[in-house]
Amino acid sequence: MNADERPMGGEEVLDDSTKLFERDSLSLRTSRGVPVEAFDSLDEISHLVRVSEGRVTLAPEGRLLANQVIVRLKSST
Repeated sequence: MNADERPMGGEEVLDDSTKLFERDSLSLRTSRGVPVEAFDSLDEISHLVRVSEGRVTLAPEGRLLANQVIVRLKSST
């Protein structure tokens, strides 16, 4: 504070797997979505997602249940 700088509020170091999961879980919520390869299977969540041109996006029904889709990303296991 005396140096007229903003104090650091915190710091987090993420491993590669966590970075990938964070990227995919945020991207899934966008209109661009994530590559279909980000999932082992879409069988259980097929009613919550749409697949187009090799990319998975949330269906309208899936937007309220996005966390249910996100936990099925490969990088979350």
